[in-house]
Amino acid sequence: MKLNPERSIALQRNCENPLSRKYLLTMAHYLHVPEHSQRTIIWDAINTGNQNPQVIHDTLDTAIFATTQRLEGIGFTLNEYFQSLNAFNSNNTRLLKRLAHKADVAIREHLASIETTSQRHSYVDAQGKRQYSLERSIFHETIVQGALAEKQPVGKTLYVFIAPPGAGKSVVRETYIRDPANLVYTDPDIIRPFLVDNFNPQSNAQVQATHTESHDISDLILDRAMRKELSIVYEGSGSNYEGYKRDIKMCTDKGYKVELIFVANNLGESFRRAIVYRRDRGIALSVLLNSAKGFNNFQKLLQDPDISASIKCAAIIDNSGLHEKPRTIFSASNGEAVINDKKAIREWERYFGMFTNSLRRGRS
Repeated sequence: MKLNPERSIALQRNCENPLSRKYLLTMAHYLHVPEHSQRTIIWDAINTGNQNPQVIHDTLDTAIFATTQRLEGIGFTLNEYFQSLNAFNSNNTRLLKRLAHKADVAIREHLASIETTSQRHSYVDAQGKRQYSLERSIFHETIVQGALAEKQPVGKTLYVFIAPPGAGKSVVRETYIRDPANLVYTDPDIIRPFLVDNFNPQSNAQVQATHTESHDISDLILDRAMRKELSIVYEGSGSNYEGYKRDIKMCTDKGYKVELIFVANNLGESFRRAIVYRRDRGIALSVLLNSAKGFNNFQKLLQDPDISASIKCAAIIDNSGLHEKPRTIFSASNGEAVINDKKAIREWERYFGMFTNSLRRGRS
């Protein structure tokens, strides 16, 4: 179905009309409905048509407002959001790049007005290395200590999860890792709220403003966890191959074994999920498009002679929703590979390759 928000909103005036309920179902799928009671109202109207049309109208207005606020954080309007979802459905990479560029301009304008505590307490030394004031360094140490608190060594394992933002890494991680209590998490997203007063995760400008410092602290947590021989969860989009290889090799040189997992999901679906569901933050479209590199980089890491011998096991997990639960379509253990669905693997290679090739051609 091609999405037309204006027509959808107009049709909500009479929720008893079957076509109206059809569009209400569409809007429930694509809008962020903040409260459980409001979601119940919408789904009751979809299933029975028994709700008061004015109540539906008011609830939908609330959802539109909440969605618009989330979209503003990533430099988007409601119309551009639906344009992007249509573009994902039709594989229109040219339009997606144009929308991503426009959103990045809006985010940069907002970013220019933000001065973070990090900027006031950091400087670049004569060797070009970023340094922090003593006060800020002590603050970093409290975050590191918090990340390591009460963790006990349970084997030197590095769990590497690679996936587009919003693809469902956390769902897969929770089912994949049996004993998470003693794992150290290095995810910069966990660190960002500590770095800005009244941090708004829906503001991508604030996310970008804390990017450098959160990654610097993440590096400190990784280093300290390795020194204590703690097992580590390392996750992200995998778009920076050299950065991933550097950190993985740093761990394998210390005797860590690696479990390497890629979570595959449709980029348009990831974009929608980040807006609709209660994710901490929306995804900048340019970041999402760039994350398509992660699939190829996962394959390169798996074959890289500098680290491949230390990879205990690896897997590609399809979390696209085509099946009832995440499905392993490729696995490897102790040098033996099992391909459960060759067709699906080829489809994901083609899909992510389409976006990666589009990025190589530059912005149109």
